Amino acid sequence: MTWVDKNQFNNITRGVFWTRVATALAIGASTIVLEDTSNFATAGSIQIGAETLAYTSNDKDTATLTLTSVSTITADVNDSIWLSYLYKKTGK
Repeated sequence: MTWVDKNQFNNITRGVFWTRVATALAIGASTIVLEDTSNFATAGSIQIGAETLAYTSNDKDTATLTLTSVSTITADVNDSIWLSYLYKKTGK
C-alpha cells in the first residue's frame, strides 16, 4: 500500500460507489442482498475484498443482485462492497 494525500485519495475514489452486505453471502448463492444498489448498473461487477463477482441483474427495490454464476466465496453482514463508476457508466 502506498500513502497518498487527501487530494489524491479524493481523485482516486471519485465516482466509486460503496455499500455493505445486508444478508450474509454463502458459497453456492446465486444472489446477494446489499444495503443499497441504487447507484449500481443493471449488470456489472462488484468487488468484495480481493474477489470480483459479476452480476446480471439489479433489483433496486430489494437491493438484490443476481450473480452471473454461483458464489465461490462468503461475505458477512456489513462487509464492504465496492463498485467503480466505470461499471455504472459502461455496464462492464
